[in-house]
Amino acid sequence: GFDTASRGSPGVYELKLDGVRILARRDAHDATLRYRSGRSATQSYPEVTRALRALPGRRLVLDGEVVAFDDRGRPDFQRLGRRIHATRPNDARIAAREVPVSYLVFDLLAVGDSDLRRLPLLERKRLLARIVRGKGQIRLLDHIEDDARPLWAFVRAQGLEGVIAKRAESAYVL
Repeated sequence: GFDTASRGSPGVYELKLDGVRILARRDAHDATLRYRSGRSATQSYPEVTRALRALPGRRLVLDGEVVAFDDRGRPDFQRLGRRIHATRPNDARIAAREVPVSYLVFDLLAVGDSDLRRLPLLERKRLLARIVRGKGQIRLLDHIEDDARPLWAFVRAQGLEGVIAKRAESAYVL
């Protein structure tokens, strides 16, 4: 099951999104997005890049997923395909109008001069919640602690992708 608390290892559970994993970095006035492969994603998601520049603080490194939603509010990877391949500025602007996306952030790796990767996951998430607020272009991906059964029931009922389980005390490893 999903209840790891009873085994002495508290868990953190999140929705498994049907999107693309993106590492976002903002230094002073510059913002970049990268796929896990290291390839630049900055041109493909100009609205996310602009929103990243608007977040508080002079330096941030975030981990999350860019997601396109269908008409029922469910992540839709097929819709996202157009955005992934739009790398020229004009193509990206047209694709952004036709396929809006959100960047759902689930981890905070650095703030200012502080590398946070060794902090426990729940502490990084608490810090992240102070930075990413509201329902703008960049959103905080919520989580459930200790028992994922309610989240799992929701995922099954809605026909969503799944649930991601993480250890609450874990350091960040990509």
